[in-house]
Amino acid sequence: MFKTQPTMLKKLLLVLFVISPLLLKAQDSFKEGYYLNENDNKIKGYIKDEGWSNSPNFIVFKKTLSGNEEKILSNNIKEFEILGISKFKKFKVKIYNNKINDSNNRKLTYEEEFLLLNTLLEGSVNLYMFNGNNRISKTFFVEKENGDFLQLINFNVNLNNKKLILNSTFKEDLKVFLKRGDLNFDNLKYKENSLAELVENYNQCKGVETIYYNSFNEKIKIFLIPKVGVSYNSFIMKNQTINFNETANGFGYALSTEIEFSLPYNLRKWSIIVEPSYTSYKAEKNNAKFNSGGINVEDSRFQISFGARKYFPVNKNHIYTTISFMVPFSNDTKVAFSSFGNADDLIINISPSFSIGYRINSKIYLDLNFRYYKFSSFENVIIDTSNFSTIMSVGYNLF
Repeated sequence: MFKTQPTMLKKLLLVLFVISPLLLKAQDSFKEGYYLNENDNKIKGYIKDEGWSNSPNFIVFKKTLSGNEEKILSNNIKEFEILGISKFKKFKVKIYNNKINDSNNRKLTYEEEFLLLNTLLEGSVNLYMFNGNNRISKTFFVEKENGDFLQLINFNVNLNNKKLILNSTFKEDLKVFLKRGDLNFDNLKYKENSLAELVENYNQCKGVETIYYNSFNEKIKIFLIPKVGVSYNSFIMKNQTINFNETANGFGYALSTEIEFSLPYNLRKWSIIVEPSYTSYKAEKNNAKFNSGGINVEDSRFQISFGARKYFPVNKNHIYTTISFMVPFSNDTKVAFSSFGNADDLIINISPSFSIGYRINSKIYLDLNFRYYKFSSFENVIIDTSNFSTIMSVGYNLF
């Protein structure tokens, strides 16, 4: 478990306090769209983009960007769309009981409920999804141009003897619903990609273009982002027994190449980060306790960071935060004391990192990174050593 110094913790808390209003504001993103009310009236305006993965209970709507916000409940919505990004449409769906006992003769019963379904793709046949909740598991639906609607059945049923059976009729139901013998149902699975491929093939046979929503047609995107930065480093040395507590400060540099795996969910607000990097710095402390001649530190290392990133949209740009862990592959850390014995090649453990950044036009990355390293104590003088680094870097997305 890493134990940060109080002053370091204060710095991190101060940064989080300063940026928290920006993060909250960054999520306040209204985009052009519309909704249909229960009277089929189409109201155009701007909808707050929440990146819904499931059916929302309400939307936040503005008639103009400078207008007042309105909270429109789902009960008053038949359909809404953020143009070209996401679309939800209301249908009456069946909520099946998934627990069967002998008293009801093992018959499946259901209740009907109106739900806003997430539109995955549209064409001659549309594909919808409800992501699931405590009453209904993830469920898919299809709709024809003429309004014919089919709920695709595939869910586990709990029997009284604690056994599970699969209630799955979606393949047979789709064959009857689509009425096309030239479609392949053999390898069809109850998954977004498999069902979407089938529906897309159907639309192609009909000569109708398929329209995708929620970046459904996009897979993981990989970005390559070289970065260069300037670092300020505090090398901290402690021995409570002899009341030794000194810090050597100094500047350095950092070079890295960030590999970002952008995930096609929630409007690409999440990414996985892998970042090989090289850092180097020199630090010194003059007239240190027990070391009137001073202390000099030379520290450089190669490491790979693994982490997760969250984006917060600000107009066309983004604020982002990244949390990662750094795995050292090689390091060269030397501490020259004027009175103690010198220490060479201190060992670093896996270390945490936190950063806040700003992405401009999905190309330029401005990053403020905080890193904390804990070194193993060296034998000739038992001193606890650690390093806190603040790195300001700039990067460019090559592709």
